[in-house]
Amino acid sequence: MGLIRLLLAVAVVVYHSYYLFGEKMTGGIVAVQAFYIISGFYMAMILNEKYTERKGSWKLFITNRFLRLYPVYWVVLLIAVLVSVIGYYGWGQPFYLYAWITQWENMPWLAIVFFIFANLFMFGSDWMFFMGLNKESGALEFTKNCFNYKPMSMHFLFVPQIWTLGIELMFYLVAPFLVRRSWWIQLAVVLLSLGYRSYFYTEKFWSWDPWNYRFFPFEIALFLAGSLSYQVYRLIREKEFNIWLLRGVYLIIPILIFMYPRMQFVQEAHRRWYFYFIVASLIPLVFHYSKNIKWDRWIGELSFPLYIGHHVVMMIVKRYFWTHTEHMYWFGITTLAGSLIFAVFLWKFVVDPIEKIRQRRVTEVQPKTVTT
Repeated sequence: MGLIRLLLAVAVVVYHSYYLFGEKMTGGIVAVQAFYIISGFYMAMILNEKYTERKGSWKLFITNRFLRLYPVYWVVLLIAVLVSVIGYYGWGQPFYLYAWITQWENMPWLAIVFFIFANLFMFGSDWMFFMGLNKESGALEFTKNCFNYKPMSMHFLFVPQIWTLGIELMFYLVAPFLVRRSWWIQLAVVLLSLGYRSYFYTEKFWSWDPWNYRFFPFEIALFLAGSLSYQVYRLIREKEFNIWLLRGVYLIIPILIFMYPRMQFVQEAHRRWYFYFIVASLIPLVFHYSKNIKWDRWIGELSFPLYIGHHVVMMIVKRYFWTHTEHMYWFGITTLAGSLIFAVFLWKFVVDPIEKIRQRRVTEVQPKTVTT
């Protein structure tokens, strides 16, 4: 599923920067939530096949997830901080330091500690969308609408998109206790999560950002939809399918990623859920076909470095395009090209060496492995 993962990451880059050759793709919200489904599939697979229920398996799973995410994230975080410091002292452009500089004297130490913790470890970064800095005391307080606060709490993040990793990390903590359960238990959690979402949307009218895709109790339905897809994959993994059928299925989701904004005949509120249903339904066949395709696996490995590194690249090139708006057509193209180069760098010098360590840790305990 590497092609799908990479295209979803590209869709986020396009959403944050500018159209890619005139293409909007799915947009950021849909791409992120589709990622949740794919993540749920992979977590269910590795927890049931690699980190089997034995002594120390949960610890090994969590620490290997740590190695998967944090080294590359800390490299990007360091670069984002350096770019901000150099930008501020070099030409008066503070980049990600702006909120810190303007609010430092007004913030209590608890808020500072929390923001530093969220930046270092990503935990709680998603919570920042449900908090605001009180204008009088500077203290953090719960809010239903974070956009009423200036600056918003999320503006204190040096890598703004890590809030999705905050949600992922929450899922990693509970995944070992859910994805190994019976399918009907997982389905019950999905329905409960969707019902919870529907209640707040229809009764409380909380259907705006951040409630529409940043609130973990609502999003867990998507993760477990991916886990249920894995249950289907287990049923078909030994079956033979027509190769042309599999190739056709493999291309459906990539095509939909590009065609999504053109499907105006379906209302957006419904369109995204049709898209999620198609993704969850086709993942078993897509993985069945692509699991042994080396090039697909490799480009899939670029998806996370691309996602985690693109924002700082975008902020650097944005300086030029904001002052040369006549060239905005090239903003998204330049951002994507620079981000892909940065992603390859991160993969070669950070992700790949760490991946070898991760796989070795598993094989030392359990001979059978699943690559993800």
